[in-house]
Amino acid sequence: PWTQALTQALVKIDPEKYASELNLNIESWTIASDQNWRVSTEYESQWKEAFFADSLWQQAKIVDKELHIPGGKGYVIWWQPAGESQAQAESLEAAKNTEKHYFRKTFDISGLPISGILQIYADDTFDLYVNGEKVESYSFSAKKDSSAKVYTITDFLKSGQNVIAVEVQDTDHSSGGLELVLDLKQIANWSEFKGTLVSPQSKSQEPSNSDKERYEVENKNL
Repeated sequence: PWTQALTQALVKIDPEKYASELNLNIESWTIASDQNWRVSTEYESQWKEAFFADSLWQQAKIVDKELHIPGGKGYVIWWQPAGESQAQAESLEAAKNTEKHYFRKTFDISGLPISGILQIYADDTFDLYVNGEKVESYSFSAKKDSSAKVYTITDFLKSGQNVIAVEVQDTDHSSGGLELVLDLKQIANWSEFKGTLVSPQSKSQEPSNSDKERYEVENKNL
């Protein structure tokens, strides 16, 4: 119904105002880079999609590097080969630093997403995707930039399963790393609320009493 679409648009324009007036419940939470992310050095088709199965990918490794995103919500993460000693891992990692590293994090949005503010820093080049759609490409070394980038990704989000996918490459051989923080807001009870919205058009399609009477007479004479 158009009333549902209009209400949804108004809530997204000014969530605090309209959610309060309509008694909608706004929930906020944060997704940040940590050891629960998945990482691989092998390219696979559809790796950017939410439905991609990444269970065989390794868990990311938290590395001791300078943080660039204020607030201390996330960690710097990278790839570490499984089953290797620390010395072997460092040697192999040095050889692989120039390769592309693929990071994924899936998450669910149970309600209506109304805000997604993403901060990202990478050592040193990244391609950022949300639900398979490209958001941005950026090279910190090429720009000689050390400040985290900030993107509004609200329009990329959806109710249900979502995924953040980031391709990172350490082109300056300084040991790679990814740091990311996503602050989210949703209308938690949107599915319950939208069921109460009925458009005037839908109401007008209800047969009038005269229509019902004519239908009964016509069918009686058949």
